[in-house]
This record gives sequence, C-alpha cells and structure tokens, in this order.
Amino acid sequence: MIMNKNGPALKSNWSGTLKSKWNALNEIENTLHMTQKSNLGPRATFSLLIGTAVGIVAVAGAFAMKATGFVPFVIGLLTGGAALILTYKKIKLPNTYGDRLDGQLAQYDPVHQEAFITLQKEVRASGMYKVEVVMAWIDTERRAINYVMSPLKDESQFLKREL
Repeated sequence: MIMNKNGPALKSNWSGTLKSKWNALNEIENTLHMTQKSNLGPRATFSLLIGTAVGIVAVAGAFAMKATGFVPFVIGLLTGGAALILTYKKIKLPNTYGDRLDGQLAQYDPVHQEAFITLQKEVRASGMYKVEVVMAWIDTERRAINYVMSPLKDESQFLKREL
C-alpha cells in the first residue's frame, strides 16, 4: 500500500458509502471466481433457468388439463425452448463473466486510486484479467477501506504517546 504521512494515499471523496464499496468488491470477487468455474455466461445461465422453469410449468399445466402420453412433455419442451431463446435474445446481461467483470471494474470508484491504476496497467500489459492480480488489488482495496473506516487514526492518544 502506498503511504504518505497520514497513512495510505487514498481518494478523499467517494461516490457511495464504504459499505457499498465493500459489497461491490464482494461482487467483483464472485464474478472473478465464476470466470474460472462456469462454462456458461450470466446471459446463458439466466436464459437456461427461465427456459427450464417455464418448461416445468408447461408440463404441469398440461397434466392439469388431463393431457396424456408424451403431449405434456412435448408442450413443455417447446414452451421451455421458446422461453429460453426469447430470454436469451431480450435479456440485457453480459455474454460472459469476463464481460461482467470488465463492466464491474469500469463502474467501480476506487478508494485506493494508485492500486487501481496499477491494476489497469497490469491488465493492459497482459491483455487479460489474471485471478492473482485482481485478487491482490481486491485485498489492497479492502485494506484501504478498513483504514478509512478505522476509528484509530490521528485522534488516538495511545498512538500519539511516545516512549
């Protein structure tokens, strides 16, 4: 962490509360982990969830209307498939978790600006979001938020006492 005489070199005014920044860091971290785990992006995952739910409801509705044989399953398959395709085309979610991470970082207003600039330089140099680089930035940003939220700063009598 880059320090000056009053502590870390931090931005003095923020848009939003520190708690909202902490929550945004949690969301960024979750998205970063999803880039490693999931083959589907947020858009495809949500569309699949909606298509499956609509298909199940259609099958249940067909059975409730006393349909027999394969008819309820065909109705469910067609209805669920149509819902999946329609949702995928109309929903405004990012295609990949990498796109989502990029959007989250673009909207984030950092507390520790120099660490954020370093993150930008490292991502630009490598051409990708490396997990260890982004996690190191998240840790630095969390320490900066903790420092700002810390009640012990200049007013602490204990810290002013010299031996």
